[in-house]
Amino acid sequence: MIHDTPEEKRHAMSLFAHWRPPGHLPISEDYRLTMVRQQAMAWLLRRYFDGLIAKEKA
Repeated sequence: MIHDTPEEKRHAMSLFAHWRPPGHLPISEDYRLTMVRQQAMAWLLRRYFDGLIAKEKA
């Protein structure tokens, strides 16, 4: 199971906090925050799996 600390999660969210859709399409703030969370989760997962691959190669 993946256990990210609250600090790691906040950092991931801060990386994408200013995300806006291409072309500045009008979207609701709820949808924008959903996309920010999705990108933050993807970033955390990518970091997790990159760490597993690095351990496997070592």
